[in-house]
Amino acid sequence: MSEASEAERVEGPELRRALRTVTLAWMFGVVWLSAASGSHFRVLARLLGFDNFAFGLLASLPFVATLGQLLAALAIERHGRLKRQFVVCGVAHRLLWLLVAAVPLVLPIPSHTAVVAVLAILTVSWFLQALAIPAWMTWMGALVPRRVRGRYFAARERYALAVQIAAVAAFGIATDAVYEPGSTEARPLVTWTIAGILALGAVLGAVDVLLFLRVPEVRPKGKRGAGDEANNEISPLGLAGRGLGRNDKAPGAPGAGGDEAVGLWRFVFEPLGDRVFRHYVLYAATLTFSMTVAGWFFWLNAIDNLGFSNLGTNVLFLIVSPLASVWAVGRWGSAVDRWGRRPVLMVCTAGASLCLVLWLLASRHMAAPAALVAGLDWAGTRAGGLVGHPEWFHVNASTPVMAYLVAGAACVLGGATWAGINLAQTGIVLGFADGSGQSRHVAASSVLIGTGGVLGGVVGGTLASAFSYLQDDPIRVGPFLWNNWHVTFAVAVVARLSTLAWLVHMPDPGAMSARSLVRYMGTNMYNGIVTRLFYSLRVFGWQQPVKRGETEEEEGEE
Repeated sequence: MSEASEAERVEGPELRRALRTVTLAWMFGVVWLSAASGSHFRVLARLLGFDNFAFGLLASLPFVATLGQLLAALAIERHGRLKRQFVVCGVAHRLLWLLVAAVPLVLPIPSHTAVVAVLAILTVSWFLQALAIPAWMTWMGALVPRRVRGRYFAARERYALAVQIAAVAAFGIATDAVYEPGSTEARPLVTWTIAGILALGAVLGAVDVLLFLRVPEVRPKGKRGAGDEANNEISPLGLAGRGLGRNDKAPGAPGAGGDEAVGLWRFVFEPLGDRVFRHYVLYAATLTFSMTVAGWFFWLNAIDNLGFSNLGTNVLFLIVSPLASVWAVGRWGSAVDRWGRRPVLMVCTAGASLCLVLWLLASRHMAAPAALVAGLDWAGTRAGGLVGHPEWFHVNASTPVMAYLVAGAACVLGGATWAGINLAQTGIVLGFADGSGQSRHVAASSVLIGTGGVLGGVVGGTLASAFSYLQDDPIRVGPFLWNNWHVTFAVAVVARLSTLAWLVHMPDPGAMSARSLVRYMGTNMYNGIVTRLFYSLRVFGWQQPVKRGETEEEEGEE
């Protein structure tokens, strides 16, 4: 890329074109996201031979790959070529999913070889994504003006959500149409269908990244690539060959030229001397542990235990949760501005813990009112009739209606509270990026937080394997039934609640108390509910009685 095509600032029509391109690109990228994370991938993993421990490793892979962000940060500091780093690594990351799609077509399944092949391919893929993300974040931080950043990314997510809903529905319907649990005759058709979904996602995901070739490269002020032409061609992988540490000592000085391990240690652990950074990293690492310790077991529990369809499961995780997030993100943004990041994190983390409790209570043996079942069957049959398949949405007494409603409430609560968590976390990380150290602090936080994700995946897989006997002999209490996957949910609840201890003492200048935020939210909810309940009485002329003395006094004044 020539220097003429690089700029420190883009304005006017050129900026609007660039932002439209970024929005359009993510509308392709969200199809890849839906293809890479839907229930069909769970079906494919089962066909390949994944056991509980392998699913735990699968959940931990993106966090293992965060080590790549160290290389990415070093590469950005040395050569500063954001577009090249993002496009090359991003396209390779997405196209590797073509190999994942090919595994069940060229290797025997189920087999240990197929499982290892998929895990190895995804490890490389997530590592390449870790190299691309810091470059993209730095690039977008310089391109999108701060005054419109929040509104722009919120609008970008809304446009992409419409595409995501269509993709999730299409993938879920296609999987349900060919997949029959326990059937070996349908296996070839199922394999080809899911491989096609993954291949489509990989191609459209690559289109997402390639569209950024039309976006001008904008670098943050002061980041001109270290000023050396010799450094301008260093790639992240080239830095790996030279050593991860950064040695700033003069040639000939003690320890110069050979203390790379010490340089890496300082790169990662020096920021822990900052109290805010330390408390935030410990909070976020524990929170990430609570997320990955259950990981893919939410999907397994929803389909294999609760009896949800692939489409129904996709709707819960990939439509209901994002919709709740879109609804809540503006409200949490105002709360962060008014009360601060710490109280929002405390309230949202408590809500996300309650979300896990709801998953512990969801059971297919919970009875639903007959009138509710009949009403849903009537609506579902007619909805299915619109596409020529009324049986697709048939509901009867054996349908886990109450379990789905409880799981739906959990996804609504989870989507709403995770929106607040992500927003407050983004504010904290941007605070690190704006201060001294910039990309070093961001990369160090990603690596340290990723450690919690890795441990969560390994611990979750180990627990699910150790308690696998609960699949045949689950714990039963009334209508509730708990198996080995619920063990990981319980551990996640404990871990998530424990994160509040780190937040209590985390410095956040200017922040108000979490209690005042809860009181404000409760007052608003009460006022909103009461207003809606009694508004109809106002329509019919109801009003609060007035004392007789007050009435006579008013008449005298007239």
